[in-house]
Amino acid sequence: MLSLPVGNLSIAPPKDVHSIPVIASWIVAMMGNGSLCLQYVRDSFTAIKSFYHPSNMGDFQEGLIQFLVRLTQSFVDRVHLESKADRLWQFNPPPSYRLTEQDITDFVNCVKECVFISIFNKTNLKDAAKAFRNLAMLRPELVVSPIVEQLFSSVDMSNARTVTNVKDDTTEIELTSVVTGIVQQCSSKIFQVVREKIMNFLVASSFTPRVSKLLTDLVQPILEANPIETLKYLMPQTCERIEKIVHDSETTILTDHKGDMELTWCLILFSKLLEARGDTLLIYKSMILSVFHRCIHIIHKESYEAVAYAAKNLLQSLSYVYPIDYRLTVENIDEPFIDFLPIRAWGQPVEFDKLQPQFHIPSPEEVDFACEFVETFIYPELTLLNEKSSNMSNDERLRSLTIVHFIALGCLRMVPRIESEEVLDFALTVAPVDFKYKAQYTVCAKEPKFKENLRMRLIIDIGKLLANDYAKLNNDFDILKYSFENKLSGRRYHPRFVIIKRLAKEIQSFSIDNYQSLTKIDKQVILKLVELSINRYSQVRCIAQIYLFTMLQRYVFSYNVVVDRILGLLNAPGEADHDEIKGCLYVLLGDDAFFLPTKHSWPLLEKLWPSIARTTHATKISTQILIDQIVEKITKQFDIPAIIEDTNAISIRAAVALWRPLELKEVEIHDQIREEHNQANIQSYNNLMETLNLICNNDRLTWRQQERTVVFISLLLQKHVPIPSSCIRTFSNFLVHDNVKLRMGLFRNFGSAFVDHFMEQLYALIREKIIEIQEGSQRVAAEIVAGMIRGSKYWTLDELWSKLTPFLNELCMNLSSEAVLNWGCCFWFAVADVDPRRTYHTVEFMRSLINTPSTANTFIETSRWNLVDQLRNFEWRIPGVWHEVNAHAKDLLEHPYKAVRECIASVLGTSLSHDITLPNGQSIRHPSVNLFFDGIHERLQRAIDICEKAPLEAFIEQIEYVCKSSKWHARRAAIEFVQHMIFCVLGLCAIVLSSPYDIPIHIPRALMLLCEHSHDPNLIRKSIKNALSEFRRTHHDSWHEHREKFTEDQLVILADVLISPNYYA
Repeated sequence: MLSLPVGNLSIAPPKDVHSIPVIASWIVAMMGNGSLCLQYVRDSFTAIKSFYHPSNMGDFQEGLIQFLVRLTQSFVDRVHLESKADRLWQFNPPPSYRLTEQDITDFVNCVKECVFISIFNKTNLKDAAKAFRNLAMLRPELVVSPIVEQLFSSVDMSNARTVTNVKDDTTEIELTSVVTGIVQQCSSKIFQVVREKIMNFLVASSFTPRVSKLLTDLVQPILEANPIETLKYLMPQTCERIEKIVHDSETTILTDHKGDMELTWCLILFSKLLEARGDTLLIYKSMILSVFHRCIHIIHKESYEAVAYAAKNLLQSLSYVYPIDYRLTVENIDEPFIDFLPIRAWGQPVEFDKLQPQFHIPSPEEVDFACEFVETFIYPELTLLNEKSSNMSNDERLRSLTIVHFIALGCLRMVPRIESEEVLDFALTVAPVDFKYKAQYTVCAKEPKFKENLRMRLIIDIGKLLANDYAKLNNDFDILKYSFENKLSGRRYHPRFVIIKRLAKEIQSFSIDNYQSLTKIDKQVILKLVELSINRYSQVRCIAQIYLFTMLQRYVFSYNVVVDRILGLLNAPGEADHDEIKGCLYVLLGDDAFFLPTKHSWPLLEKLWPSIARTTHATKISTQILIDQIVEKITKQFDIPAIIEDTNAISIRAAVALWRPLELKEVEIHDQIREEHNQANIQSYNNLMETLNLICNNDRLTWRQQERTVVFISLLLQKHVPIPSSCIRTFSNFLVHDNVKLRMGLFRNFGSAFVDHFMEQLYALIREKIIEIQEGSQRVAAEIVAGMIRGSKYWTLDELWSKLTPFLNELCMNLSSEAVLNWGCCFWFAVADVDPRRTYHTVEFMRSLINTPSTANTFIETSRWNLVDQLRNFEWRIPGVWHEVNAHAKDLLEHPYKAVRECIASVLGTSLSHDITLPNGQSIRHPSVNLFFDGIHERLQRAIDICEKAPLEAFIEQIEYVCKSSKWHARRAAIEFVQHMIFCVLGLCAIVLSSPYDIPIHIPRALMLLCEHSHDPNLIRKSIKNALSEFRRTHHDSWHEHREKFTEDQLVILADVLISPNYYA
């Protein structure tokens, strides 16, 4: 599972790799109730602890840490489920089987050391943090204190050298997290101390990239906590520093591609400072504009990216609505501790009505500043791109586009939608979509004024859409919420600042999603995105498809815009462009939120499904795989839309209660529209079924296309509208189709309606006398019977089996060698992955085969037991059947024919394979291995007693004489006697050799029985010698452990045999 290296050798992962989540859940499920599972887990972690060390790098570490995460998460889930009082729909374990408080403590102590080591693994830090979080939910007193000590030992603000010489990212993350947590919740005095430490750090540090990132990360928390004080100390100095660097370098720095390290860092710090609250930036307006005028044309990539981020941060700070207070409490934390002790508020939840959030609302001055900034800096860049783009270098063009992009990101929420005519003819509806009044929302104290609609200008000049930061905000909130979620704490309470983060997310969502109905401009954008989604470059296709799915999900029925273009690509004659087809198929495949082929629109399905089924452009493996994925997704997600839509009286009364009574004329209009809609649906449904049927019967189609078409037809079967007769004929014809996948499904769809018609044909097929066609006839019969059993509904099985039982009994008495495999596959398919309680008729018939009288026909006997062996599909779920099979089969171990004995032995092995002892010491209800060995021992002892009453050589001479007799009855009796005497010895040898590297509880007894007969005549002695030799070889390396399973007397006997002269003779 983990594929850990051994020495310098890397172990290749096995082909059948077990899933880590499954293994973790399985391990946790076995814990508790006196189980030794936790001890084994502890031993395992002790053995592999060194692999968790950060210096022990390798691909294997991801799997190791994932195992920690899944193991701890599964344990938390189990504790959570066992602690719930109202468990109506889940398994409720008895109290004695639940985890105890001591079990929880032992588990945390078992795992915590490896988790602590993993936290310092910089490549898998986030996953290690999840494992730590899970342990903290279980036993915070055991894990929080040690980690806090490690954190504080890494936070030494007075020693810059210690921090600047860190070897990994772990200390940086710890440091910034701690500083953020402190300054957002601390008093004014503590904040002043922290601010002074950071300022001193800024002055004393060198400008390496690593230190620069750490410095800006330290500035952000103090800026959020107290922007006025922080800007007072940093903004003037930073702006002056930038101005001085640019002035001293004259014009060379603007065109220098290498850039200036100090200037780049100052610009990064400048962009961070512009994340401050908008109103606090107004007094620095002239400084800010001066820096942008000086630096906006710098060609160095990192420098102009910092300028671009600064522009976006400034506009967002000025024009966005956002929370400005993330403290844990609304109490005045500067008060004396006697009045309020802040530590009491740590980690405490807050009621929503006591939240008292504070927000930044853009003031008129901030809106004017934002509009002035946009018009000052974006229009020159747009003019430059339009007039001189062909003469610009790639670096200059990229700089200009980056500036435009980030300015647009910061200001577009202030820009209204483009005025355009709405698109209203998307779908037939019974409710009007036009309305007189439209809601208008603003989040600013003053309406922003621009000289033109910037959205239209950008679409015309740039020709592409611009992204937004909502996805990042949403992801940040999800991470924060996950960090404070605790399943074991009862109700879902959250601290104050988590709820305020949620408010910030909702405000952003409101600002972004403040849209109306689809306009013609939106339609043009969607069509442009479709063209980009089938572009020849894969990266362009991927990005365009993301935005396309977002727009199609946002506007109801907007998918109708793209349908014609997709159909044109799928149905295009001749050879199509591979990249266009691939992009088209990815659009059809959609994402988690949008999937076009299952939209509830019969006109859409009528056009789209036949095109998917018959397209001939998926010629390469990649496109064939895409079509298979589309069809598989359709089968999983498709639920058949209503063809005939109606409104019942209850719904009408509810609508009247919510709105008003409908006038008679309104009802008549509604009924007319509904009837037209229903008739259109019926026509589309029939057209779709007829078209798919024609595709099925097209001889030029490949088998893959036919399978897709049959899948579509099967999904469309329903009871409200008659199915076209041509489709029923096609299903009937498929019963004898060359493709096996097209020959199932009739009984699933139509129940037992056709059973009588098939039974007569089935008897004719198995009674076929012409040898050349017997195999084909038996195969057809087997497939039909498998389909009848598998497809029939559970409530029709009594009727079905009353007719199948005599048929199958006749079949089993006349099986041919050519038909055995087909009928074995028939029973396997009929019962695979089926609850035995739901198909007990099949189980009962297969069980009844053991009671069929034995025949002299060896082939019939082996075939019958092979069919019984198909019960192995049910595994442990039929203990009663396995008891009966075991009792009958063990009496037939002396069957005169080897082939029959082998089949019976296989069935016996299956029946005994589920004999296990549960953790509480109780056994399950399956046949016992120990009782089976006791029976074997008794039968062997009887054979031994016979041998001891007379010299064995005399018996052998008599057997040889009888075996040469001309009477076959005498020869058969002699063989049966030899079986009693010899085959039980061979069985014991097989038992011993079945466990080559361990010593199950029954092995010592079996070895002692073999040792007792190690001096028997040559035939027996040779078999025992070979078995003991192989046992010694396979158990030699770990004999110091294996010997503990034997008594002293047994070890003496075993040693005497293994070193005796007879053993080496």
